[in-house]
Amino acid sequence: IDRITDQMSQVDQQIGEIRSLHERALVATNESRHKEAALERDDKVAATNSMISEIKENLKETADVCKRSKHDPS
Repeated sequence: IDRITDQMSQVDQQIGEIRSLHERALVATNESRHKEAALERDDKVAATNSMISEIKENLKETADVCKRSKHDPS
């Protein structure tokens, strides 16, 4: 559970960085700065989506362990 909590905190931080990169791309004064910020944002989005998928898998595994232990008579 602690690992999942840490991962979720990292996702929150990355979402903040994505927001900042998006704003930077929107206010870019030339095409190259806009493109640079947009590419950086897109890379960050891909990494964040990967982390979210990992969190989902960890939550599923945790739920499965809880279900098994709930049904385990020992």
